[in-house]
Amino acid sequence: MRFSIAFASLLAVVPIALAAPAVDVPFTLIEVGASNSTSDAEGIIEARQVNPTMLFYAGTGCASGGYRYSLVDRPFGVCQSQIPPSYLSFKIDNPSGSYLPYTVWVGTCAAPIQVPHTNTCYNINPAGTGWLRQSTGGGTF
Repeated sequence: MRFSIAFASLLAVVPIALAAPAVDVPFTLIEVGASNSTSDAEGIIEARQVNPTMLFYAGTGCASGGYRYSLVDRPFGVCQSQIPPSYLSFKIDNPSGSYLPYTVWVGTCAAPIQVPHTNTCYNINPAGTGWLRQSTGGGTF
């Protein structure tokens, strides 16, 4: 996929604008930095010790007040548009740091973009409104 190739070379804080035909406004992901912090996140707390989870934040920089959602029980290819209503930053919290045999996509349900790495905070502009887990497109480190 075109998006996977674009993200494979993402090594530093680099804005990437990707436009999809179905959306007039392209999304920009900006890597904020590697982070092991999971402070002030609500949601599935017991799962964070072993299973990877998604963290979504209303503000930028993955600051406090985030919401945590399990990744392992989400069906593949089903957009999660109802939670959260919108977000400006997010990260995949992967406590083990191991390879995930699936990909995670954010932005909108109509034109999502792939999250390149786990345990890294990303800002998204404009605000994201959906996300999904896919069994295609490689995996996530």
